Amino acid sequence: MKEKLEEKSKIIKTSKEYKRTIIEEKDRE
Repeated sequence: MKEKLEEKSKIIKTSKEYKRTIIEEKDRE
């Protein structure tokens, strides 16, 4: 159970980073 929770939070963190990167890329254009 704990492992799954850690994995989920890691995925959420990664997706947030990814979204922020996309937004920054759009701003640059």
